[in-house]
Amino acid sequence: MSASTIHGKRRICRESGLSPLISCLEDANDNYYTLELLLEDGWDPNQCINNDVQLRYKDGRKTALYFAVLNNNEDVVELLLQYGAKVDLGKSFQEHRISI
Repeated sequence: MSASTIHGKRRICRESGLSPLISCLEDANDNYYTLELLLEDGWDPNQCINNDVQLRYKDGRKTALYFAVLNNNEDVVELLLQYGAKVDLGKSFQEHRISI
């Protein structure tokens, strides 16, 4: 991945406050195939939403994995884990754990 591509991705996240991965997961539809394409393109599954955006969610969600767990979408959880999503997200995440 080129430096300009990485810089562009970081700019998108910085300006919007969230990554396109999380945009795919904000509702319960969990756009699996779009998410898969983004992951294949190198988007970071561990990218956190910024603090301003996080205030919209009272449950403390902050990563794509957390959104997938709260939407009870096991297929998306498995996909994110395959692409390196970290599961160590703190106590509030553990309360919503699903079995894989």
